[in-house]
Amino acid sequence: DTKMESWRRLLCVSTFAVTFATRVGWGPNGVDALISAPEMVMVRTYNPTDLMIERMSRVIEDNPGREVVIAVDTTDAATKLEAGTNHSTLLSPSEEKLKLLVQKFPGRVFTYDNDAVLAHFPEMAQLGGSRKIGMRFHDECIYTVLKSWEKAHGEPWKGSVWAIEDDVEFTAPWNRLFDAYAGAEYVSAGIHQLRSAVSDEKMAQLSEEFKARYISADFHWNFAYEHVVKFGESFLARVHAELQQGVHARSEFSTPSMAAKWNVSASQLDRLASKWWCHGQNHCCGDECLAYVKVSGSQEEGLLFHPVKA
Repeated sequence: DTKMESWRRLLCVSTFAVTFATRVGWGPNGVDALISAPEMVMVRTYNPTDLMIERMSRVIEDNPGREVVIAVDTTDAATKLEAGTNHSTLLSPSEEKLKLLVQKFPGRVFTYDNDAVLAHFPEMAQLGGSRKIGMRFHDECIYTVLKSWEKAHGEPWKGSVWAIEDDVEFTAPWNRLFDAYAGAEYVSAGIHQLRSAVSDEKMAQLSEEFKARYISADFHWNFAYEHVVKFGESFLARVHAELQQGVHARSEFSTPSMAAKWNVSASQLDRLASKWWCHGQNHCCGDECLAYVKVSGSQEEGLLFHPVKA
C-alpha cells in the first residue's frame, strides 16, 4: 500500500466524541444569538496554503459549539489555467500536507476524490466536467463527505451544514457570520433567476434528470455563488434525495434551482458581505485585499472576501 492509502485508512478509523450543547454566541448586531440546533461547518479544500490552514484554525476556534470538518479533495487533477488569473492550480495535496492537516485537526479531516464521488453517483461519469468534480459539483462532494462522517461516527449527520471554500476570508469572528443566519434554511450569495443562455460546456454538465425537472417554459432555473452556502437540515435532505435520483448539475445552478422550485426560503448573503467578491470584481483579491483583511480583523463589522489566496 502507498503512504497516501495508509493515511486514508487512518482517516476512516479516526473518530472522536462530539457533544452538541446549546451555546450562546455574540451576534453581529450586539445581540445574543442562541444556537440550539446542531450545525456543521465544512471547509472544502484541495491544496491549502499556510494562510488557508491558519484560517481553518480560526473557524474551529470561533465555533466551539459547531462541528467543524475539513473536506480535502485528493483528486490528482493538475491543470494549467489562464495567465493573469488569480486561481490556484488544481493539485491534490502532497502526503506531507495531508499528514499536517490530520495532525493539526485530529478527527476533523475527511478526504474524497473523483472516484469516491462516482462510487455514489456512477451516472456522473457521462457528464461534462466529471474530471473536475470538486470544482463543478459541490453538492455531490458534500454528500460524499457526509457519508464518510457517518461511517466514522456510526450515525448520519443530523443538522444543518455550512459549506465554505478555503479561500473565503471573514474579517470578524466566524461565529458572527453563522449566528447571523441562525434558523435560515438556505443561504447563498447572488441568488437570481437565470434568463440568459449558458455555454454549451455548462449545458453538458447538466443531467437529463435535472433538465427535465428544472428547465421548462414555466420555471426559470436559478444561479447563485457557491463559496459560502448554508443548507438547513430539511433542505439538505431534499437535495440529497434528488442526487440519488440522478439529478446533477453544476452546484451554482442546482442548489438555487432546487430551492426556488420547492419554495425554500432563501436568504441572500449580504448582511455581512458588503465587500463580497471584492467590490463585485471576480478574482481580484491581491495584496491590497490581504492587507485590508489583516488590519480589519478587529472591526465590529464583518466583511467577506473571495478569493483570498497566498
